Amino acid sequence: MMIQVPKDKMHCIAPLFSASDHTLIRSCLEGCMGDAWADRLEAPTAAKICTTDFCFLSGNPDSPVAEELAAVLPDGYSHPWCYIIPLQTIWEPVIEHVHTGKQFPVQRYSLCKEATAFHLDTLQRQAVPPQGNYRISPFDLSTYLTSQKEEWSSHLCAWFPTYSAFQEHGIGIAAYDGNQLVCGATSHSYYKGGIEVEIDTKPSYRRKGLATACAATLILECIQRGLYPSWDAANRESLSLAQKLGYHFHREYKAYRVSTSV
Repeated sequence: MMIQVPKDKMHCIAPLFSASDHTLIRSCLEGCMGDAWADRLEAPTAAKICTTDFCFLSGNPDSPVAEELAAVLPDGYSHPWCYIIPLQTIWEPVIEHVHTGKQFPVQRYSLCKEATAFHLDTLQRQAVPPQGNYRISPFDLSTYLTSQKEEWSSHLCAWFPTYSAFQEHGIGIAAYDGNQLVCGATSHSYYKGGIEVEIDTKPSYRRKGLATACAATLILECIQRGLYPSWDAANRESLSLAQKLGYHFHREYKAYRVSTSV
């Protein structure tokens, strides 16, 4: 039977995840966000980390608890789907078997983590909103609450259950058209020394330069605070935007989008 890893025992599973630079793994290992399970605490051979809506499997897929690990989610997980990422390809048959009929593979794009990649002059130009009735502003309580009311913006602060938690650990930049929230760039998650970037734009406002302006402003704010804005792209559009802002492509990798409905 698998066991849940206590926050003060995360170092026990750290060697199984040492080959990955994904910040969501780091968030969990550092005790910032997330949950973890393993076959045992002493010299574990297989483990799973879940942070926000991402889960990572590593170690030996022949472990007696491999299928249990592939299936588990944090108590109270309410999102209709999650991503499961096998850190070794030998986990893929386990994921496909455990989630038969509820999963499909997707490609994601990792960006290099280079603190020296950004050019401040370029980012400052990109941070200017497009012409029109647009304004760029930091997230306040009103924006935090507004973002939860529409599907397109619901992920902007999804993993910070209160505004106080977001104020303490998150950063948010909003674009408004008049009084209407139309785009946001926020902390999807946080770790010691940085954040994982989340970008969402209202469908009717896409391809207007709003995501560029919000993201550039967010990156500048991170630089000012001494934080690194890590970016992991879900699609080629996100990859293209990241590269426009100064990031460099690292690698393409496979993930599984899994339905969590019964």
